[in-house]
Amino acid sequence: MTVIRKNIDDHWEFVEGRLSMLPGYKQPGKIVNLPHDFTIETDTYPEAPGGHLTGYYGGGVGTYTKILDVPEEFSDKRVLVEFDGVYMNATVELNGHLVKKHHYGYTPFHADLTPYIKPGKKNRLSVIVNNAAQPNSRWYSGSGIYRHVDLLYAPKIHIAPWGIYAYTSHIVNGTAFITVETTVENHTVEPTNLWVDIRIEKESCGTKAGIGRVKVHIPAGEKSVGRVTIPVEKADIWDIDSPNLYKITAQLTDKNTVFDIDSTIFGIRTITVDTKNGFMLNGRTIKLKGGCVH
Repeated sequence: MTVIRKNIDDHWEFVEGRLSMLPGYKQPGKIVNLPHDFTIETDTYPEAPGGHLTGYYGGGVGTYTKILDVPEEFSDKRVLVEFDGVYMNATVELNGHLVKKHHYGYTPFHADLTPYIKPGKKNRLSVIVNNAAQPNSRWYSGSGIYRHVDLLYAPKIHIAPWGIYAYTSHIVNGTAFITVETTVENHTVEPTNLWVDIRIEKESCGTKAGIGRVKVHIPAGEKSVGRVTIPVEKADIWDIDSPNLYKITAQLTDKNTVFDIDSTIFGIRTITVDTKNGFMLNGRTIKLKGGCVH
């Protein structure tokens, strides 16, 4: 079984503030679909702590709740939830258990539901968003789960989420040497040795550009990185006026069974910075037109 990704944007119950812990008490809420911003639904006021920088909006606290149905056949799998963006101070709970806290509002993150999931039963997923500490930005940030949310089902041994990292080692006479690092997680009680097969193909047409293989030893309950360098002949270089891309696919296997497959998009280019030439892209100096200076 490879990783299964299921979008769960639809049908969340939203309640202003935190849910009451009183038994039997039902707080009035409303059904929303993600992405959702609960600040934009409030009124502006002159005394807002952020003033004109935040459009005279305040912040607040809100709770999102969704009932998850996890099939019984996934009882031996890992179950994670992937948030693309929650602003801010997110607390993730499952069936009353604290799973994850993620304070920063602009980065995606994962929460591992596996220890508290009940396959074959109703599971209550709650996300408490706390944007009450105002002001905390110099622009309108909004509040809530403002990007997509996916549920991930993975085998106990799998490629880590966002686990493929590639970079251009060097380019010689049109041949680019691409180093691909693949992180593999082992959530079993036994160490294992597996192969990671890498395929590089042109993103535009699917033409094979290079292949590689590396054997990885993953101790029980740990993660390991498989690293391999693959030559790509007559490489189409990514540049400002020609943003050529390649697709890198990693396949986790014991040569007989495929445990997991994942892929990412990558551009072949070289970047250097020095005091004489400044910023160089693919061997030529590029003047940066603007920058973020604090």
